[in-house]
Amino acid sequence: MYVLASAACFGAAAIFIRFSYSLGLSTWQTLSIQSVSSSLLLLMGVLAFSPEVLRISRQQLAQLYLQGLMGLATSVFFFMALEYVPAGVAGLLLYTYPIMVAVGAALAFKEWLVPRQVLFLITGLVGISLTVGVGPGVVEGIAATGVWLGLGAAVSYALFNLYGQHILGQLAPWTVTVFTQWASTTTLLALKPPWIVFHEPLPLLGIIMGVLLATVAGIIPFYLLLKGITYIGASRAALASISEVPVTMLLAFVFLGESMQPVQLAGAFLILGSVFLMYRYQVKTQESPG
Repeated sequence: MYVLASAACFGAAAIFIRFSYSLGLSTWQTLSIQSVSSSLLLLMGVLAFSPEVLRISRQQLAQLYLQGLMGLATSVFFFMALEYVPAGVAGLLLYTYPIMVAVGAALAFKEWLVPRQVLFLITGLVGISLTVGVGPGVVEGIAATGVWLGLGAAVSYALFNLYGQHILGQLAPWTVTVFTQWASTTTLLALKPPWIVFHEPLPLLGIIMGVLLATVAGIIPFYLLLKGITYIGASRAALASISEVPVTMLLAFVFLGESMQPVQLAGAFLILGSVFLMYRYQVKTQESPG
């Protein structure tokens, strides 16, 4: 239940972002409010309850800063993608990252794919092509710019996960979260200073949306995910978290009036099915003796 609740909260992120845009906030304004709110709330939380997680070496700080840059790239690509494509499509494109993690692990760490995994990979790629409308007249209204931005978010998030999996495994999850978030925020503020981004007063509801992004769709689901992992393990948690995408699609339909064509739904089924089977194969492999 913890992991499913986490997925539901994470799935709401795209909805909050689209609402922010509808209120007149730009990509950089929404991202800045979300990022600064997350950084401040996380820092206050760990100082109050677990200050020991802030004790790291300089080498670890450099590693976390690099991972934070990957996290920032993911956010920038995803937020920008939502300017061009519906929330459900953006969520699907982002959630192709497990496929890219598998490919990246094969290329960088020689974790070669077995034939079954290659089949899952091909299935996922076919699903992507159906979702975004590759081919003459398959799907109308899907901007190529948004597709590339969504896939850029998936690539960035795949790198974020690969780097964390192979380099930062010795650190506590909250340590990684706090320092990568602060690395992301400080870099964002350096690239897009507040006096440039916030050149006019913002609507109060827009600010609230940014804070909700930081809490309801950020810190709270991360806590729930960690709690769920303690009960069912990381691999099974990853399996359950696939429900995040259907939640995004459902919320986008209810609150934004977004719908998907049958061919896109077929593509979504192939993407989610391939990711589910890839995770399931990973769980079985880890649980098998030897």
